Amino acid sequence: MSKDIIQVNNARLEVSKEKYKKVYSGCKDIIVTAHWTQDYVVPPLTMYNSMEEEFKSAISNYNVNCEAHLNGFDNVPTIRIVAGCATWTMAMAYGCEMVISDDRIAVKHMIEDIEDAFEIQKIDKIYEHGVYPIITERIIELQRRYGNIMISASDNQSPNDILTEVVSSEEAMCAMYSDPEPLHHLLNLFTQSNIELNRFQQSIISNYGGHQAGAYLPFGIFLADDNSSFLSPETYNDFDRPYNEILAKEFGGVGLHCCMKYEHNIRDMAETEGFFLFDPQTDFNSIDVIADSLKGKKAAWNVNNAPWQKNKDREYSDEQMIKNAIDKIGGQNGMVINVYGDTKHEALKLAEVIKEYSEKNRNV
Repeated sequence: MSKDIIQVNNARLEVSKEKYKKVYSGCKDIIVTAHWTQDYVVPPLTMYNSMEEEFKSAISNYNVNCEAHLNGFDNVPTIRIVAGCATWTMAMAYGCEMVISDDRIAVKHMIEDIEDAFEIQKIDKIYEHGVYPIITERIIELQRRYGNIMISASDNQSPNDILTEVVSSEEAMCAMYSDPEPLHHLLNLFTQSNIELNRFQQSIISNYGGHQAGAYLPFGIFLADDNSSFLSPETYNDFDRPYNEILAKEFGGVGLHCCMKYEHNIRDMAETEGFFLFDPQTDFNSIDVIADSLKGKKAAWNVNNAPWQKNKDREYSDEQMIKNAIDKIGGQNGMVINVYGDTKHEALKLAEVIKEYSEKNRNV
């Protein structure tokens, strides 16, 4: 596996970047990207322990996006520091203890009694705590080796997702009804630290790919907001959405991710001030709810058949799932369709089918 990066056509790359800016701003175009299993993959713990192993994996993934771009798709190659891609990074910076299990990293909750939350205060220069100095070191070294390569934020979790690393989910959910003020105290801290971290990483990266881990983002911030899958609409609007809106105001908009089923919160998610993008998948969420939540908004829908985002027991193919999404939303809102395949050949073949279908069948 070569450590050399594949070169792309810079003029066409700028065209692709402009497409994202337009689609996220309300243009009803459809962007198609292609993805497949990279040549070099190592477990998260290995990447955390070894800069060289992480770099091999990161460049391998980067080159997949370069190849897809050279094959006519709108992948914008961007690197992230994968060792920092998790809810535990911010939690660890605030003092949570690392836990290792099956080559994966997690943290132990540091608050057992919710009243202890007031003992925690904002940490200045959050990027100097926990694993963030390691991430900073690797960002600087990547640029030394590869020059002006595009690097994105290491990761961005919603404040509520960080909350349930520091406090157990059960304790936090009970406190949402019985003792909410300590939770709001913590959520404010994590929101401000998120702002500080992103601004710092932006300041040390010469070719910044945006405030989204591993994908190009022309403006705004993209948050993993997976707690929306189990929060009620009431608690989502009280303890999640307001803090996402603070980040949206700071960065000029917000995109939101959640795995699996969360259709009970999809409409409220789309009402977030500054909202421009989300990625509910129809294997778990009603396509009618998705379409209705986007109606009249300058926002886009990310559709994908990523292995970690789909129901492997569904009876119809990935191709049909994506075509159904285009038939429903195409022409109403912009779309970013990320097409995955086990091999390069499979991914490019399906992505080409989807690209042609989107050009012929979108309901303009």
